[in-house]
Amino acid sequence: MGFQREGRHFYHEDIEIAIEIPDNVLAGNYDKVVKVEIDGENYVYLISVEGIILDRLRAGVHWKSEEDQVWAFKLLANNYSTIDLEYLLNQVEAKEESALLMEWVEQLRNDFK
Repeated sequence: MGFQREGRHFYHEDIEIAIEIPDNVLAGNYDKVVKVEIDGENYVYLISVEGIILDRLRAGVHWKSEEDQVWAFKLLANNYSTIDLEYLLNQVEAKEESALLMEWVEQLRNDFK
């Protein structure tokens, strides 16, 4: 499909897309996996936006990564009307994750009023 492999990363120069395949075991929820059609014959399975938000939220909290927190919040904000918020709230693992997520949710609830 035109991707160049570099370790666990694949990059397509013409369409400027990078893909990471960190493992052959999904760390998230298989029920949340999304099948995305690329063209009439090809498709990929992707973790859900909720899974990505959780991953970036955890990186932001546990690695103290401001960039990951920004990405998590942007993804949450841009998908707020379609996000499975109950799932997100049930999947947080640490008090710090829960507190930050609830802060964002309250901010977005106020913004969407």
